[in-house]
Amino acid sequence: MRSMLFVPGDSPRKFEKASEGKADALIIDLEDSVVTEKKEEARGLTLTMLKGRPGQHQLYVRVNALDTGMTLADLAAVMPGRPDGIVLPKSQGGDDVRKVATWLEALEAAAGIAIAPPASSASRRRRQARSSASAAIRTAPLASPA
Repeated sequence: MRSMLFVPGDSPRKFEKASEGKADALIIDLEDSVVTEKKEEARGLTLTMLKGRPGQHQLYVRVNALDTGMTLADLAAVMPGRPDGIVLPKSQGGDDVRKVATWLEALEAAAGIAIAPPASSASRRRRQARSSASAAIRTAPLASPA
């Protein structure tokens, strides 16, 4: 992916204009570009944008940060539109990502979205298994009595 363009989630007009462009991906923004009073409306408009899916763009949604208390509502509103990905702003680390991943798994299941593991994950697991096995072989002599 070479280019991404952020589009406010409360502006179908700007989304339509961005859809005519050549960006590889459009990131529909529910966070900074939408004022608090329009968050609920923006969720519905974002779902409509996702379902309309004009052009060949990948469509991502930037949700509100976890500390706002709006992330789950954002996800619940947009996942039926099957976005290509979710952008989580202001993540504080792995725990935040794991929390959102748990919500996504439930919402994807509810929306009937089947997620296949990336092709590379199988080879990554094999590498990890080989690495663990070779580490066990390398460290075993250290654990045995002299």
